[in-house]
Amino acid sequence: MGGSQPGVATLALAHRKRREWLAWGLAGMLAVLAVTISAFYSSQQRTTQVVRSFIPEPEKASYIFMGDEAGPPSLSPDGKILAFVAAAADGIAKLWVRPLDALEARSLPGTEHAWGPFWSPDSRFIGFAADGKLKTIDVNGGGPVAVCEAGALRGGSWGRDGTIIFSPGFRDSLYR
Repeated sequence: MGGSQPGVATLALAHRKRREWLAWGLAGMLAVLAVTISAFYSSQQRTTQVVRSFIPEPEKASYIFMGDEAGPPSLSPDGKILAFVAAAADGIAKLWVRPLDALEARSLPGTEHAWGPFWSPDSRFIGFAADGKLKTIDVNGGGPVAVCEAGALRGGSWGRDGTIIFSPGFRDSLYR
């Protein structure tokens, strides 16, 4: 029996070495895989592109911005359309939209006295205030729809579930 012990020890040592090499090889392969995945995802990160453009006022109209209580221009969530308030030659403020791939803006019918535009999440509708009411309008056509009384609307936010949160006045609570 004494002669078989050294053979068993040698065999056990060989198995241990093989397991060590296998473990180190597996660890190395996992490290290479981790570096490859990391390189792939870092190359897929979005880059920010600076865009400079000039959007002239619509013909025979002038922009109305914050100082005039109309609110700033509002870019649609998909980044394709700019909504803003401008006064035509008659001096009446209306809501206008300008696709960024077009040269001309167009006024939306029925939006006289509009101010404070904000977008629906799908970029199809604009919420705004006019005549003391919160209204919405489809940018693809149709007239405005009065949603509720809004007083001196101070801006709004349109949630994905269709809920609109707004404040009807400077010192008022938020309404839904």
